[in-house]
Amino acid sequence: MRIGWIKGQSIFGTAEFQPKRHFQVVFRRSHITHQMRRQHYLLLALLAAFAWAEHTILVGDEPLEFFGQEQSFDELERPVAAHIRDEIMRQTNETIARLGLKTKRATTYLSHMPLVINSAVSFTDYYMFLITNYVDRNSATPNQIRDYKCGTRSYDLSSGYNHQGIDMAIWPFYWKRTANNNSKVVAAAAGTIVSKDDGHFDRECAMNNNAPNYVAVRHGDGNVAYYYHLKSGTVTTKSVGSTVAAGELLGYPGSSGSSTGPHLHFELQNSVGQVLDPYASDCNAGGVPSEGYWAASAQAQGYRPGYILAMRIRTTPPDAPYQCYALEDDSDVTSFGYSNQNFYFVVYIAQAEATDTLTLTIRRPNGSIRNQVTLNFGQYYAASWWYWNWSFDTSSDPRGTYSVSFALATGNNWTKNFVRN
Repeated sequence: MRIGWIKGQSIFGTAEFQPKRHFQVVFRRSHITHQMRRQHYLLLALLAAFAWAEHTILVGDEPLEFFGQEQSFDELERPVAAHIRDEIMRQTNETIARLGLKTKRATTYLSHMPLVINSAVSFTDYYMFLITNYVDRNSATPNQIRDYKCGTRSYDLSSGYNHQGIDMAIWPFYWKRTANNNSKVVAAAAGTIVSKDDGHFDRECAMNNNAPNYVAVRHGDGNVAYYYHLKSGTVTTKSVGSTVAAGELLGYPGSSGSSTGPHLHFELQNSVGQVLDPYASDCNAGGVPSEGYWAASAQAQGYRPGYILAMRIRTTPPDAPYQCYALEDDSDVTSFGYSNQNFYFVVYIAQAEATDTLTLTIRRPNGSIRNQVTLNFGQYYAASWWYWNWSFDTSSDPRGTYSVSFALATGNNWTKNFVRN
């Protein structure tokens, strides 16, 4: 996984604000190919960039100032080194032969998303991960990408590699949520453990040829699911040859192997090692087989409408969302003194489409609207975060409980209360 940030004008393009009626703002970014992104790799040092801009809009008698940054996900990891992958395949095939595992004719469907919220750990936000890359169904390279929706949410390499799995990135607050085990990796379907490895360093921040922590589970239909980049010391203690149930804990996500941030790479292969796309699709440019292995609920997680992952109220601007193994400050303040204190409303959003809008509404204790502003995204953002600078008016804002809400045009909305004492 490769993640990072640059503040200011992004080398991936420029962000521009254009005031519109009803206090709307339009974002635009120039088109940049995956090859151009890779050419800038040395300059970036980590992964991503943020398209950044600011503008002040008059709402009523005072300015409402806001800022936005994009978390861009390019290739989330390089493929497992050839010698490591060969050894994993050897162990897998050897176990299948030794156990004499039979193949059933019926398809084994994947009833569980492999990365889920860990309900055993306190979690008060709304969601914590997003799919950033799908299987590249176009075998041609480079820069000839086609995912299961005929889109380009994947990547390939000039070496001839096509992304072979599904990347599920933990975001925001990568490292803190990984340290707290806020999410867990579970078996997408029942099967037999045919290979696994543990004990490798799990805080990688750069591409490398190191081995990942992983588990491989063979399903009844002969397909094998691989769960890569797990956290060290968390891989299931069940031995190779043991069975697991659908939804059973396999480990916790980490950043082991060729990875620069916590995520899960989920990969499905058939009995002869051919990559399968679990998503049902008519986009079969490269001949990648797919019978639609996901159950309906899991299939719906792909290309889902824009959604809010978290909200914060802070007395200082939010931290940059990513630094190499630094536990992020995700503090949240909901009570303020009577003084004219300056603070910030922050929202973290996944999969905002170009046509989506975001509306911020601040309400007084009596329910009337204090401020409201609408943002037009104008382009697709896999992940983005936005914050608005605000303060009480000591002469007109009464004491009491206020509310701030963020609402996406998709219907996803969240509200948080805060108090002026």
